[in-house]
Amino acid sequence: MRHLSILFSIIFLMFISTTLANEHPSEKIDFTLIEDKAPLLTIKEALSALNTNQVQKRSHLSNEDCLWLLVTIPQNEVGKEMVFTSNNWGEILVYDASNLQLIGKNGNIYSYHDFFENNSVLLPSSTEKIIVQLIPHVSIYGGKALDFTLLPKEEYLLEKEERNYIHTLFIGVIIAMALYNFMIFLAIKDISYFYYVVNVVGSALYLLFFHRLSGKLLWSDAAIWDIHSFTLIVPITGIARSFFTKEYLNLKKHLPLGNTFLNGITLLYIIPIVMGLISYFTDYDFLKQATVFIGLIGACILSSMLLFSFIVYRKGEKSAFYFFMANILFVCAAIILIMHEVSLLSDLPFTEYFTEVGLVAQVILFSFGLADRLKRSQQQLLNEVKEKERIKENMYLEKQLLISNQKVKLKEEVAARTKELAETVADLRTSEASLQKLNNLKDRLFSIISHDLRSPLATFDSYLNLLSQHYDKLTEEERKELTLDTNHTLQQFSILLENLLEWSTMQIKEGQVNKSLFDMDEIIEKNKELYTASFKKKSLQFTYHKSVQNSMVYGDYKMIDFVIRNLLNNAYKFSPENGEIEIKIKNIKQHMEIAVMDNGIGMTDDEIEKIKNKIYYTKLGTDGEKGIGIGLSLCASYFKIHQTSLQLLPNENQKGMTFSFQLPKMES
Repeated sequence: MRHLSILFSIIFLMFISTTLANEHPSEKIDFTLIEDKAPLLTIKEALSALNTNQVQKRSHLSNEDCLWLLVTIPQNEVGKEMVFTSNNWGEILVYDASNLQLIGKNGNIYSYHDFFENNSVLLPSSTEKIIVQLIPHVSIYGGKALDFTLLPKEEYLLEKEERNYIHTLFIGVIIAMALYNFMIFLAIKDISYFYYVVNVVGSALYLLFFHRLSGKLLWSDAAIWDIHSFTLIVPITGIARSFFTKEYLNLKKHLPLGNTFLNGITLLYIIPIVMGLISYFTDYDFLKQATVFIGLIGACILSSMLLFSFIVYRKGEKSAFYFFMANILFVCAAIILIMHEVSLLSDLPFTEYFTEVGLVAQVILFSFGLADRLKRSQQQLLNEVKEKERIKENMYLEKQLLISNQKVKLKEEVAARTKELAETVADLRTSEASLQKLNNLKDRLFSIISHDLRSPLATFDSYLNLLSQHYDKLTEEERKELTLDTNHTLQQFSILLENLLEWSTMQIKEGQVNKSLFDMDEIIEKNKELYTASFKKKSLQFTYHKSVQNSMVYGDYKMIDFVIRNLLNNAYKFSPENGEIEIKIKNIKQHMEIAVMDNGIGMTDDEIEKIKNKIYYTKLGTDGEKGIGIGLSLCASYFKIHQTSLQLLPNENQKGMTFSFQLPKMES
């Protein structure tokens, strides 16, 4: 409300000023008027016609009409220097009616001079009656109701000074506000302020043109350009006004159809611009048509400004209220001026100043609206700065968090790599140990091949030599005994070789197993037959006790066959002549226990511990039999695969050993 009070106070002062400026003594002036269509009349012909005609007062004239006036100086003003003034004529020629001599000329086609405006002619003090010829020259002049004044020179100068003061006041306010908004534009780079500044400056230029001041202040030596300049000034102003409306109201967002309409209507300004340029550079005259086009386009844009701002305000955009209030008086004044310029409206009181008052009101109110827009822009800018600072701070925190996470991740990665390295070192050490073990096994294998296997082969070779070379010299009993010994030696060699092959396979395949159901009785009977000759050589008694009806067990057939064969071979080696070997099988819940017993030399606790720890060792049997020290160790490994164990127990009478193990009777 404070803003509106200031505005209406300024408008009131301007209104009073314009009222005072338009109050001057008006006395009745006698004159006679005729129209000259071509013009074709000479001064004498015009004087003759004027003397015979009555006073003619017409509301409008055609644009081609040339007017002749016969004006009588009021009796009380005779002897004074008088000034004749008439607006909107290309040329004014004034003759002394007494001698028909030209006493002065002026008009808009002439360059401006310091003393008089282009619409005024100074009359000599001796003049009593004058003939005035008013010539349009261009289409925008003439064609309106006759308007002229005849004032004493002093009164004319006083009125001119007052009018110039008012114009200066209006235009000064407009230019000041334009500069104010231009500085805002430079500060915040909001394009809407630039459009508004162009609009205000263009309006000020047009007011200079309208009040015939542009020829005085801007281009005093370019009268023809001054006549045509409005066809460029007004369209550029209208284009800027249209763009400002679109930007300020944000029509693209709030009213897309209105935005499209303004785009289309603004493009039409090309037509009057082209008309003006053609009129300026050629002999064709389209200024009147250009004026009509400019008026129609301007009226559409001005009306749209009010309508669209009201609609946008109704949609909740607060800034549209300032736009509507600032333009309502200006739009009304501008439309009245347009109607006056296209000859649709006669002169009204204060028409000359009404547009200026509306423009000043617009500028002042817009200063409030744009100040509010600036405040909101600054607040938005401040919010953006705060948001950028917040984002920057968040980015810094995120960066710190990322660095922290990277440090943690790096530590974890270093720990993982260290662990991996430690595991690699451990694996290397394990591999080194495995390689060392394999190397030891290799040495062991070569030792067995070179020593333990060579001895039985040599024995076998000697037996065969005796049989082949001395067969005829040997008795039947000696041949029979030698054959039995050869068979026994071959059997021992076969067992040694089989143990060696099984041991090698065990090292390579790492305990691969193939389990199934099989008959334990079948394995025992097969191995009993295998050792029958060997048992007879030592006169050993073999007993097989079977206390079960079903001897089916679950396990790897080949491994268990190997185990029984080695246990019988071990019992054979360490049993004395006439000793006893016994195999017993019995059920223990879901398992079957197999036990191999002998009454041989037995084993010490240290020897039993070596077997349990899979330490390879060997010793001679009761008859000097040799082994390679891997049989029982292989048996222990096979039992581990079967998830059972080999039990080694000395017999109760301290003679011999009992080797026992258990197998499941069915698949678990």
